[in-house]
Amino acid sequence: MTPILVRGLRKSFGRSHVLRGLDLHVEAGSIYGLLGRNGAGKTTLIRVLMGLARPNAGSIAVMGCDSLTSSHREKQRVAYVAQGELIPPGASVAEVANLDAALRSKWDPTSLETWTRGAGIVPRRKVRELSGGERKRLELELALAAQPEVLLLDEPFIGLDPVARTELMGELMGFAADQKATILISSHVIGDLERICDRVGILARGVIALESTLEGLKSGAGGSLGEIAVKLMRKLEAEEVTP
Repeated sequence: MTPILVRGLRKSFGRSHVLRGLDLHVEAGSIYGLLGRNGAGKTTLIRVLMGLARPNAGSIAVMGCDSLTSSHREKQRVAYVAQGELIPPGASVAEVANLDAALRSKWDPTSLETWTRGAGIVPRRKVRELSGGERKRLELELALAAQPEVLLLDEPFIGLDPVARTELMGELMGFAADQKATILISSHVIGDLERICDRVGILARGVIALESTLEGLKSGAGGSLGEIAVKLMRKLEAEEVTP
């Protein structure tokens, strides 16, 4: 089964065409980087994959199920970390973890507990007392504790310091390898994707305009991956795409 399969996806907001017949195929056990400038449609795509936004046309299957009609049990196979913070600030770390555990069919808090101990965060501490980076890391650790088969991450590294970013990347790579999980990461930070992803897709003008392995993207082109990607995004955005 292909964990993430999208065909001809279209999504508009009024007269604004955000996704224009997008196709996406993410292999099992891979870490796929979705690269694009702000406003390219990365968040919209992930929200559609989660069933949080209804497409205008096309088909979407996550673990073989339509996100809009999948059952609660089927949704348990997927975890999502949004770009914005969704954890109630007045709750304690323990309360948030206990609530998530009660809602999930699978739950392994090992990495969550390891992180909180290492960061000196006691379970009774309120979420609002955490730094922005700590809150983001808490969201990510909660998602991993749910043991998902598919993990959707929208700009997950924003607000993390260099050490936390490196630690989390190692965790994600280990999780994908150990659990055979599939991870889709949306980001405009090219260096982060270069360090962790097997494959990248560049979203421009509402479609995956270019898709490649990292090696393939750099092959035959001079400069760093960041320089290559910026040139490609500018070129792809300049090309005409019919709505």
